[in-house]
Amino acid sequence: MQHIIKQNILALMLSMLSISGFSQTFTMVQDTVPDDGGGGDLFGSSVAISGNYAIVGAYEHDTGGAVFFYELSGGDWEIKQMILNPGSSDDKFGYSVSISGDRAIVGARSDGGGGTLAGAAYIYEYDDTDDTWKIMGSGLIGAAGAWFGCSVSISGDRAIIGAMGVENYQGAAYIYEYNGTWILETELKMTTSPQPNNDDQYGFSVAISGDTLAIVGVKKDDPSGLDAAGTAFIFEYDASLGEWERARFLKASDRVASDHFGCSVAISGDKAIVGAHYAGDTDQAGKVYIFDGSANWSEMQILQPDFPEVGGYFGESVAISISGDTVIVGAPWMNSYAGAVYIYALDETGTWNEISPLTYDDSHDTNLDDQFGNSVAISGGEVIVGANRNDNKGSNSGSAYIFESDAILPIALIGFSAIPMDNTYVRLA
Repeated sequence: MQHIIKQNILALMLSMLSISGFSQTFTMVQDTVPDDGGGGDLFGSSVAISGNYAIVGAYEHDTGGAVFFYELSGGDWEIKQMILNPGSSDDKFGYSVSISGDRAIVGARSDGGGGTLAGAAYIYEYDDTDDTWKIMGSGLIGAAGAWFGCSVSISGDRAIIGAMGVENYQGAAYIYEYNGTWILETELKMTTSPQPNNDDQYGFSVAISGDTLAIVGVKKDDPSGLDAAGTAFIFEYDASLGEWERARFLKASDRVASDHFGCSVAISGDKAIVGAHYAGDTDQAGKVYIFDGSANWSEMQILQPDFPEVGGYFGESVAISISGDTVIVGAPWMNSYAGAVYIYALDETGTWNEISPLTYDDSHDTNLDDQFGNSVAISGGEVIVGANRNDNKGSNSGSAYIFESDAILPIALIGFSAIPMDNTYVRLA
């Protein structure tokens, strides 16, 4: 199967470094566009990356969605495999994706196998004997109306799946463990503290780190009586009990109604990230909150652009590096919906510093309403960004961009400028 990857060579030169002796330059952007893609596919709606593998979701491709696996080979990201929706039409297969080493999980939030809008999730494993990604067992299926698979995350032998539609959209999340087969380990949901309500949407976002930490976003929870201000919950696995226990109930210190805190989450080690895309003094400009597990998951810092934009949706997507010191934030409605992506790095004083945003304009072949940053992910020196409204293959066909860095070790960076070096286009099979 032929695929097209368009490369724009960028030099993202760093102005300051917090660790002497190291420098970092982002030297390549690859715009992945499937050959058989077309208008309305929304390719790039979900993205994930782990080591030499990346996965991109296109939940409107064909009749029920698709995902595309890429592999870094010889310095280039090459298409390895496309997997079409294994269910029926309009399942929205690829609505959410996550990858961890040689395993990946794909959410199909509208799958009807368990009833209308039940949802499903499919776990795949790379088989090096024939160089393909294969499904592990059968799909995991939700109950009618659950939207099971609206969010997914995987780490080794554990996976977490959000189901925000459970019980009139009170929502729930489910942790699965692999022990020869994927079995349900625990169900997470609100019970009495706080009291669950219809339309809380618990499980709207989920993330897992290692086999001991998980976070669940509840973007329309009503803390302190503030409608849809949003909350998030951190869970820790107690090996002595063999149980997941709620470790912390997270709320924004400056919360107000309709912030949607919990619309996106990420966690790695002792750092957790929560997006609130409606927060801010500027209407729906967005904020991101960082919490520190070494201080009982207390609020560490609030991030927002220096110049917030009305309706920018900063925090619509978030990601954190495995090392826990680099954060990626998507703001897909900034710049007249062209979108933007911000990078933050932790310095030696414990402060998160903004690196100049990665914004796209006509010189980078983007246009208004591309929504660059609707999805983001990071792994080592690679960052992948979705722009699901890009029109390269027709209206809203979508694209995904991979940024590569020459730095192997994470470095706390203060700032850089993005300078387009040329407009070299390379088409790869």
